[in-house]
Amino acid sequence: HPRKTGERRRKLVRGNVITDHIVQINAVLVYPKDWSEGPVIPLGIKEKKKLMKKEEKIEEQ
Repeated sequence: HPRKTGERRRKLVRGNVITDHIVQINAVLVYPKDWSEGPVIPLGIKEKKKLMKKEEKIEEQ
């Protein structure tokens, strides 16, 4: 409840339900051993940069 007239208070949100239609799901994709088609979900810019850095470190060794 607001302490003063016109004051907005932060609403308490619990759990992973953002709205009735949006729910947060944490998941990890596990590919079969014979999978050769690449990722099911295309990589974003950040993920591509991380992979490039890992590959550079491997090449340096």
